[in-house]
Amino acid sequence: MSQPSVSYRRADMRGVEALAILRRGFLLEVADARPDDTSILPRLRNWFKDKLANGDFSAILALAGDEVIASSGLVVHEHPPGIMIPNGREAYIMNMYTRPAWRGKGIATVIFRKLLDIAREKECTRVALHALPLGRAIYEKEGFVAGNKEMRLDL
Repeated sequence: MSQPSVSYRRADMRGVEALAILRRGFLLEVADARPDDTSILPRLRNWFKDKLANGDFSAILALAGDEVIASSGLVVHEHPPGIMIPNGREAYIMNMYTRPAWRGKGIATVIFRKLLDIAREKECTRVALHALPLGRAIYEKEGFVAGNKEMRLDL
């Protein structure tokens, strides 16, 4: 049986639950979270609700039918203007997560490019992220270079 086609949309309040669940899935894989511990879900729901509502967080969801199968988001940090970041606006991409059955299909790449578009909309002059080995090639293909602890792309 073939898999349904994938669609993408910007997250809004309807996506809060999916963002919380996918973030927890991400933490289970990379942060040694315990599968039986769901105590983080209420905190995640509150954070996503607050940050989506006030615009501090933007996210892209990938859907197969009605099921959210992948997501990632970004926050914008404002620093004093400097040489490398003339307007002081830097986006930080975080929590790139695709459900295991959907990996290797280019979904994360599409989400990532849409997040870069959002960073440009928000007039960020730099984008940073921490790259796990599985995603490093996606970021490098888009021009990111490795730094001390994170990868970055100057827009």
